[in-house]
Amino acid sequence: MSCFKIKMKQEESETSSNLRSSHRFKSLGRKICASFLCIAMLLTLTAGYTAKTEAALKLSRSKMYVKRGYRAQLKLGNVKSSKVSWRSSNPFTGSVANGVFTAIAYGVTCVTATYKGKTYKCKVIVPDTNRTIYLNKYKKTLYENQSFKLKVDATEDIKFHSRNTHIATVTAKGRIKAKNPGKTTIVVKKGGAYTACNVKVKSLGEKKHKTPAWLKDRAKVAVRKYNAQWHPTFGRIIKRKGKTINLGIANVRPKSVKKVVWSSNYPGIATVTAKDKTTATAKLLAVGKAKVSAVIFYNSGKNEVLSNEINVTDPRPNAYTVHCFTKTVGNARTQYVHFTGLSEYSKVSYKISNTKCVKATIYNKKVKLIGKRNGHGTITAKVDGKTYKIHYYVWTPKFGSIIGVLAKGNKTKIKIGGIGKLQPIFTSRDINKCSVALDGTITGRGSGVTYVDVKLSSMTFSYRVEVAATGIKTIIKRAKYIVNNWTYSQGSRMSDGYYDCSSLVWKGYKAYKNYHAKLGSTKYALPAAYLFDYLRAKGQIAYFGFTKLDDLRPGDLFFYGDYGSAVRYSQPGRTLNIYHVAMYAGNGRVVEKGTPRYTYNSLDHIVGVGRVVY
Repeated sequence: MSCFKIKMKQEESETSSNLRSSHRFKSLGRKICASFLCIAMLLTLTAGYTAKTEAALKLSRSKMYVKRGYRAQLKLGNVKSSKVSWRSSNPFTGSVANGVFTAIAYGVTCVTATYKGKTYKCKVIVPDTNRTIYLNKYKKTLYENQSFKLKVDATEDIKFHSRNTHIATVTAKGRIKAKNPGKTTIVVKKGGAYTACNVKVKSLGEKKHKTPAWLKDRAKVAVRKYNAQWHPTFGRIIKRKGKTINLGIANVRPKSVKKVVWSSNYPGIATVTAKDKTTATAKLLAVGKAKVSAVIFYNSGKNEVLSNEINVTDPRPNAYTVHCFTKTVGNARTQYVHFTGLSEYSKVSYKISNTKCVKATIYNKKVKLIGKRNGHGTITAKVDGKTYKIHYYVWTPKFGSIIGVLAKGNKTKIKIGGIGKLQPIFTSRDINKCSVALDGTITGRGSGVTYVDVKLSSMTFSYRVEVAATGIKTIIKRAKYIVNNWTYSQGSRMSDGYYDCSSLVWKGYKAYKNYHAKLGSTKYALPAAYLFDYLRAKGQIAYFGFTKLDDLRPGDLFFYGDYGSAVRYSQPGRTLNIYHVAMYAGNGRVVEKGTPRYTYNSLDHIVGVGRVVY
């Protein structure tokens, strides 16, 4: 019995031991599984975080302007610049190292940052400072009577004009003054450069005034204006400059008054002179507001101070003749009739005749005019008791065209019909490019683009003038003939009746005084990439990359290349992978290979603009 018990205990002990071992093994397994799970989760989270972080990476700038000779820093998120591979697509425009871009020459380039197989790009423009004006604002919204100072990056020879002075004016120093609701453009000029600020003027709305009780209640005591018969008038005192008015104290018996002391807080606006115990006269000397006070000393020993405001006005219309225009000049043609020298309480009313030819809107003491059709009429304005007659005319200007590309020394004339006897005023923005006579005759003086501004009354319109250097029009004409009549062939490019892109340019330039010699050879046409290298060595690449249309000159050469991956025409080893050259024909057109249409190929692939003749 005892042996059996001992045996049973031994078996129970072994079984218990085995159970404990099994439990420890399972517990260890669970811990190992948990550890692997944690590691897997950590790796997943880390991978997700890394992927999310990399996906969120971006360059500090996607586009920037850097002046020649200056530097600018680019950053890719929080990644150290030394760990990023940097590249400038157009090293002639600017170089980049560790994210620092250095501007070398006028033009455009693309800075590419490569990190862990991904690329990030920033377009960089190195502007021609002689052809670029920087403003502190290119768009500005103002309210009526507000002003704003345009700041320009240069202070010498800056000129300004507003396209519609009824909406906003601008001083010689660039201060814009908002006049009336509407839109206009402020043009800023500096030598051959010009830019613009678009201005929108909003209405302040008509101000509502609360009338004091003493102005309406005849029983109230106050200083009043008296008429010629010395009867008091109840209301605000509003009178024109230069007048003399009678003042008195209403509802006060003169017998109860010992004396009255009169005064004005602005004697330069209104000066007061006592007439007798309770009356006085006031001379109105200047526009403004003056407070007139009367200190009354009563016989009873009581003292009282009464006062009133005198609003002195000097109404003057902005014009006695207003010229309006129909929709042929566009939508931003609003004109206004308004008066200066008013007070906030001035009373203004209008009557407009012949509304069939003009749309008139009266609000806030102004008349807004928009021309509908030719005609004329009269605006009768009654301002602070005085009547004014203002005549308006509606015109439909017909702007005649001028020669698209003017040869140096040649003339063209601006003709404008439909304006009656209205006299235009012509101004050239750059007399080195063209001059303009009083009758609108334009004379080409130097190659390039400028504008002739035409002022009609309060509005200014512009003509774009493009002048070609001597011989360039002959060269362009020849190149156009070749494109339209000869056969494109690279194999026979130098033979008569055949051409390719570079021989087209060469043969075109040959048409005037053997100007093809300026392209590197009198015997054959250099291929596009070699022609680019030749002109670059002579300093005749005006821009690296494409530039604004107004910066081009007829006869300029466009070099097409590849900034990134190769296109089908590129050949490795050529400068900037240049594969094509074309001639700018002026007026936004290009003499292009293989097609009679004179349009741009692909601006994105223009890597340089060559200028052979200045």
